[in-house]
Amino acid sequence: MRAIVIRYASIGDALQASSPIAELHDAGYEVDLLTSPIGEEVLRHDPHIARIDTGPPKIRDNDYGQYLAETTAGYDLVANLNYSVEGEIALEPINRNYYLPHPVRKSIYGTMNYVERQHLLSQVPFRRNRQWFYETDDEKFDVAAAIQGCLSVGIALSGSHEFKKWRFLPDFCAELLKKYRIRLVLLGALEAQDMLIERDILAEIEAKIGDLDCPGFEIMSMISAPVRMSLTMACQVDVLIGPDTSLLNAAAMRPNRKIIMLTHNTPTNISRDWKNTVSISAELPCAPCLRLRHRKGDCPQIDDKAACTSAISVARVMAETERAIALVSASQSARPEVQRDYLAIRP
Repeated sequence: MRAIVIRYASIGDALQASSPIAELHDAGYEVDLLTSPIGEEVLRHDPHIARIDTGPPKIRDNDYGQYLAETTAGYDLVANLNYSVEGEIALEPINRNYYLPHPVRKSIYGTMNYVERQHLLSQVPFRRNRQWFYETDDEKFDVAAAIQGCLSVGIALSGSHEFKKWRFLPDFCAELLKKYRIRLVLLGALEAQDMLIERDILAEIEAKIGDLDCPGFEIMSMISAPVRMSLTMACQVDVLIGPDTSLLNAAAMRPNRKIIMLTHNTPTNISRDWKNTVSISAELPCAPCLRLRHRKGDCPQIDDKAACTSAISVARVMAETERAIALVSASQSARPEVQRDYLAIRP
């Protein structure tokens, strides 16, 4: 039997699609994937996929039916996951339901899980979330060698939308390094944007701590690293913190500790089934809005930043980070080569 999965995807979308792909494979299908170039890069080593093709990035609406018929001819099962989340659960202004009252949007769309819905569209049961980033042995080795020796905390600097930027990230990073001897790993996938955020983080650390070469901690920048290396690093750091973005999706089912700051979506939507994950949401009347994109004026602001991220305090994220570090230190499954001197609080 042959199946084709169609998902013109960003990184996080591709990773979520790996779950129904695995289920199709186990049901006896030879699975082909039609995706975007970045989707191919992310999923190229997935053992459940027989072939990956990258199709045209844009198809006119009038031509879509014919294109789909030609592309899927000869397959026993077609799983078209395009717009399975964006526009369907995460609403956009072109969607009529974007304009539903907020309580109605939340009650309908806030209760749908992204991965579970993709299983439904793929005609396979949802037994568990199987999304996974398959790194190569060389990628694993290179990252493990880079972070061995002390506890590592990875920071996903931003997400695919402006409202996913956390305005207090520089303050948080500086406070974290004042308290702990750790390796701080700065992760990004949007290089130009993340370079600005990294600049602000380093300036805040220098202002609050002084010497960036202080022997009590290490800062590792990966914002210019290849995408696959960044995703591998996200899977291996001891603690991973950030918004709903590709880096968090890569590590979703890994045993490392994760803290995800939600904006437009609910824990049920995205992180319900993730391992060792704490979900933090703003306590605001507008959050979560269940809107992926906004008309001007539809997203409440605090000092020109999205209210849903601005309302998440440094103290709240720090408290969860401290719990995560304590759990890592107490875990019997922690990497044996990790040195425990990170538990010493910096003066």
